[in-house]
Formats: sequence, structure tokens, C-alpha cells
Amino acid sequence: MLANGRCLRSCPDGTFNSSSVCMPCSSYCVTCNNINICAVCVQGTVLYNGLCLSNCPQGNYMVLNSTAAVSYYYCAGCSPSCQSCNGSTQYNCLSCNLGYFLSNGMCLQACPQGTYASNLTRRCSPCPVTCTNCTSFSNCGGCIPYYTLSNTNQCNPPNSILCNVSFCVSCSPTNSSQCQQCIPNYYLLTNGTCSLTCPTFTFAQIGQCINCSSTCTSCTPTQCTACLTNYYLYNGICYLSCPISTLPNQNTCIPDPCLYYNTS
Repeated sequence: MLANGRCLRSCPDGTFNSSSVCMPCSSYCVTCNNINICAVCVQGTVLYNGLCLSNCPQGNYMVLNSTAAVSYYYCAGCSPSCQSCNGSTQYNCLSCNLGYFLSNGMCLQACPQGTYASNLTRRCSPCPVTCTNCTSFSNCGGCIPYYTLSNTNQCNPPNSILCNVSFCVSCSPTNSSQCQQCIPNYYLLTNGTCSLTCPTFTFAQIGQCINCSSTCTSCTPTQCTACLTNYYLYNGICYLSCPISTLPNQNTCIPDPCLYYNTS
């Protein structure tokens, strides 16, 4: 084989035999069969269908071939139901193709009992603990023993009345439209309904929306974070006028800089 003006028994790495002449492989190839088909890629790249890529394409995962004379990475296909994976078996899925849902590393067309298929995440998400089966977190199809299914498809605890409030676990014994406890991730409002978020003038605490101080527009359990118009926020409290030693600055009070001016 002719390579760089010398005759060799075989072509060196980085070249291939083309009519007894050693021709260079394409970029990033350590060895190749021809200009279009790489056999081993340089470190930092991965072999896929004869090409050297920075990452495996979707539907493939990276495998180390350490048995060859030169170790290198190549791409192998995921299980057919997987969109992405970290191995070749059906238990190595990380995300699923359309029509399948991820459950314990597997892509399933139907989710196991106690879970429901989320079209948003393409995962099998757990039902509420009081449901035996469900079509969403807020829509139970059956309940565990001693719990009863309400007309809003919630599982009510023993001795509770049927609730007419969406996303409610239990209602007032005397008013089926007055929720007392909401499902997880929902908050009980002062009007007896359930909401995913607490409205302005309230803060979330232990599943409920609690009213802020009357001068706050937003707050935490311990302090105001924003104030009504014409009030000023200082150290978590809303003042109608800034305290002594402070000055108004937009909607807050700041320390009076004159008091800290060094005259010496």
C-alpha cells in the first residue's frame, strides 16, 4: 500500500485502502473502511452508522466497546417503545414514544392499577392514596375500603358527607359545598373551595390560603413582601409613613444616609 511515498503492508490508522493507495479517513475517524464509513471514532465522539457524532441521536444510547484494540463509543438502539434510554432492554427507558407511558423504566400502553396515564408528561403518575384507580389525580374511579366515592369523583373518608367541591377530600358535615380539606397540591380558600395557587392577599400554609395582614398585597407566614398603594415596606412590615431614621424609596423604606455620614 502506498502511503506518503512509502510502500506498506497495510494502511496506517486514519487512512483506508483505495486501489492500493492509503487515503485519509474523514474527520474524527481513527480507522475507516472508506471515506464515508468510519469504524472507530476519536475520543469525545461516538460512532453512529459509520459517522462520528458528538452525541447519539434520539432513540439510541451510548455503549463503550472496550474489547477492540482501541476502545471507542458507539450508538445502539433503544427498545422500540422508548424515545430515549440508557440501555437496550425495555427496563432502561428514560422517556417514551407517543402512545406509551413511562413506569419504572418501562414504556407501557396502559398504566398499572393505582396510576394514571398523563398525556402531559407521558408518565404513569400515582393516583391519590385513597383511590384504587383513577383517570387523573382529581378523578378517582374507585376507593379504598371505608372511603366513599363522591359525585365529583373524590374518595371521602368515613362518616363524611358527599362533597360538591372539586378537588376536595372532605366537606363540612352540614354543608356539602364547604370544603374542609383539599387534595394534595391544592389549597383551601376562605370561601371553602380548592385552588392550585393562593390568590393575592393570602399565603399558603399547611394546605390552606391564609389572609395576609390588611396592608399587605403579598406575604409569607412571617412577614409582608409587598404593600398596598401609599404604604411602604420595611423589615417585612407595611407602614403608612417610613419609621424614624429611614426615608421612602419607591415602595420601600431605606436607611437615612445622612445618619451614617462620617464627618471626621
